[in-house]
Amino acid sequence: MNKQLFLLSVIVFSLIYSCKYTDREQDKDTVEKTEIKLDYISPIPVHQDTLIYYRYDCCFAASLNVRYPAGEPEGTILMFLPYNSFIDSWCILTDFCEKALSQNYVLITPNFGNSIYAYENYDETDIQQKKYPTLKWILEILIIDIQNQFGLLKPNQNNFVAGLSMGGRGAVLTAYHLPRIFVGVASISGYFNIAEYKNDQKFIAALGNYEKNPDRWKNQCVFNDINNYKVPTYIAHGQSDRISQVIQSIRLYESLKKIHPDIKFTGHFPMTEIYGYGYWAKETDNILDFFDKIKLPLKYTNTSDSAFNVFINTVFVQK
Repeated sequence: MNKQLFLLSVIVFSLIYSCKYTDREQDKDTVEKTEIKLDYISPIPVHQDTLIYYRYDCCFAASLNVRYPAGEPEGTILMFLPYNSFIDSWCILTDFCEKALSQNYVLITPNFGNSIYAYENYDETDIQQKKYPTLKWILEILIIDIQNQFGLLKPNQNNFVAGLSMGGRGAVLTAYHLPRIFVGVASISGYFNIAEYKNDQKFIAALGNYEKNPDRWKNQCVFNDINNYKVPTYIAHGQSDRISQVIQSIRLYESLKKIHPDIKFTGHFPMTEIYGYGYWAKETDNILDFFDKIKLPLKYTNTSDSAFNVFINTVFVQK
């Protein structure tokens, strides 16, 4: 009996190991090149709540919290936090997570510290800024690892990405690069045309001086290729915001509506709202209602995945 249990344990371990450590170049190709039929949705494996830390560079650990609903998952929301936020601040300071879980969403909440979602690091990037994740790392390492470890954020699933403030910038850029992965986006109080922040030290630290690298700055903006941004998006921004520029959100919304009239873009720009969680908490229902309207039809019944039924409580992953 003990021998049979031992052999069974070896088989299960081998299965998990093979799922976790597949070739990353092959995964990258799958994310970027796979043609998707959007009328079919593959199942979301049921896991238990999991916390992972990714070692990034020498001095920063990017946390990733994955929460599962009590019912059968109907979609996944990747949540990007504001600049320099503490882990799970969106869940703690608003009821967004509670309501999203009650609507059967899986929630993925990474914390990227002071990342501005620059595509990559450059010779001019400040040494302190280099320790925070780049957009390229998020696209080519983190999301692929989520696909491999959890079976989430794969093509043909109801995947959404939402962000607050700098996270709103990250959400839009992530969907821009992976339009076949994400069904919809929500950006609240986001930063978009960063060329208008050319004296802001957090952007200078990541991209170098604007006058010496204007094309680099412009290429980090979705405005630079707005014709190819085609993911349904909810854009909201308080008009009394004195930290991030509401005019950029309005311009982005109006431009997208004009260029892509057949794609669902929704804007909400309340006159008296300011920057911060007091306002962001009020956008919870608007975001979830928008996602609900653009969900793909569910066409599967089995959400089990034997390769992912092992609970990983906390794991430290070297990248």
